[in-house]
Amino acid sequence: MKSHDLCMIKADKGNGFVIMTPPNYDAKVTEFLTNNNANQVTFNFNKFNAVVRRRISESQYIIPQRSKTFLKISNTRLPRLYGLPKLHKPNCPMRSIVSFISSPTYNHVNTSTDGSELTPIFDPTTLSETLSN
Repeated sequence: MKSHDLCMIKADKGNGFVIMTPPNYDAKVTEFLTNNNANQVTFNFNKFNAVVRRRISESQYIIPQRSKTFLKISNTRLPRLYGLPKLHKPNCPMRSIVSFISSPTYNHVNTSTDGSELTPIFDPTTLSETLSN
């Protein structure tokens, strides 16, 4: 596929995939951004990362000491935007996905203030107990 300059992309729903050229993929993602009035933002990522790390280090009461190392991500990068084609819709528009893996705040999402992992509100084990009461 590389020799033909093609890329394989997972479809939005189901187990299908789409084969398209990178320029076509870029055009579809750009079309999605344009249709949704996305703006280009000037953002100093290094400064943001430094602020996040400093706030974690300076926290005395909210973040326990044992959690601080876990919350400080090394080798951070900007969240990545990519699109999955919607095969079930006419003209195959893109569904946007933002991956926050390796972003400065990635490990903050599932951690409570005491450092323990948070439980989803709709955990299947608690849902059955909630509905029966």
